[in-house]
Amino acid sequence: MTTKKHIFSAATFAVFALLFWASATQKPIERITTSNVLYEETDRNTKPTPYEITYELPVLKAVEQTKQDQVKGGVTISCEVTPFEAVKTMYEEKEIATADPIKPGYDIYKVGTKARYEVKPDDVWFNIRIKNNQDRILKLKDVAIVMLIDGVAYNIPDEAKQDWVGGMLVKGFEKTQRIRGPKISGLATDKIVYVSINDVPTAYNAAGEVTKKENFEWYYQVTKQKATKQEMIEYSYQEVPIHRETCSKCGGGGKEPYQSQCHKCLGTKQLKYTDYSTGKSWIDKCNECNGNGYITSQVNCNICRGKGKIEYPKSPAPKVASRVTWTGWEVTLITNPTGSTINIVDPQTGQYAYGGVTDKSVRWFSSNTSSSETYPIILEYQGKKHKIMPYDAKGNPSGVVNVNFLSKEGVTVKGGKIVN
Repeated sequence: MTTKKHIFSAATFAVFALLFWASATQKPIERITTSNVLYEETDRNTKPTPYEITYELPVLKAVEQTKQDQVKGGVTISCEVTPFEAVKTMYEEKEIATADPIKPGYDIYKVGTKARYEVKPDDVWFNIRIKNNQDRILKLKDVAIVMLIDGVAYNIPDEAKQDWVGGMLVKGFEKTQRIRGPKISGLATDKIVYVSINDVPTAYNAAGEVTKKENFEWYYQVTKQKATKQEMIEYSYQEVPIHRETCSKCGGGGKEPYQSQCHKCLGTKQLKYTDYSTGKSWIDKCNECNGNGYITSQVNCNICRGKGKIEYPKSPAPKVASRVTWTGWEVTLITNPTGSTINIVDPQTGQYAYGGVTDKSVRWFSSNTSSSETYPIILEYQGKKHKIMPYDAKGNPSGVVNVNFLSKEGVTVKGGKIVN
């Protein structure tokens, strides 16, 4: 009975081993590519740069025959123009710079901080000051304000005349009214701006009736004064995350379904089953694929390469001084007995590194600067090293390598080849 049980166990192990081997050989090979890149040094100059700014400052200058303070009767009126000034402000100019290889996922901008001068105010403002020295109340509603620009009437905004229309001045009092004129952007050099305060009562009879009205007039000529300033551009560099969008194909999951032929039934959808205790056999649907004939698994999306996001970088990549490309795939290493030490090349350093012990999966790589057999997987068993390449007997990439150190024929390999 014991012998029979042993036979059953060995046969069961052989069947499971065969099934595992079949499943291993059917594993899809997904290529992995990585690169060791040495870039040329990127210029990150932040030295300030001098530059000049030239701007024009408008000036409204009273013509010779115009007096600023004018006295007629018992009324004194002056008209002054609010002076213009150049206000310094700072602003930034951005331009795309070369990407920084140690800052993946970011666009790099070169930012220049510059000065500029803006003329303020934007409009011409007239400050009209009226003083009443008469014995009578001066009613401003009876007084009209007229403005002409090169003989063309300028429509003074109503809000600028509201206080004026409702105002009055008793004897000895004065009032200043700001009147907004045209925008400076519309004033060309040599234009004449005419301001007139019309129909100002300056004389009365004994009954208090106005007997005389006079006009107060000012003429201004528009000129421009050029000015030059010496300034410095200050530079800095700004990192901005690259714009990313969710991959529409995989919905951001990074994976998509992959159908492969069932490795047990080989697509027939059925298997032959045997009860070794009774010796009876029967046909039933495959228990691996549930009778479908194929197995659905998940692989990286071929659009976003498994990232789930698609990047739209703006910064150009820096120039490459040298590049080593490493290409490989995932290899499952199974040994009899298990526990063999694995040494495998690290594509980041190009040197061999400890990769754990069997049974396990590792990522195997080979570079484009050497032959395909330069970087074999090294398995160490009982102090002896065995160099193995993950290619099958036909030279195709293999996803599973089985190594039997206890075979009667010596060390035997399936799914790979010994190169030492």
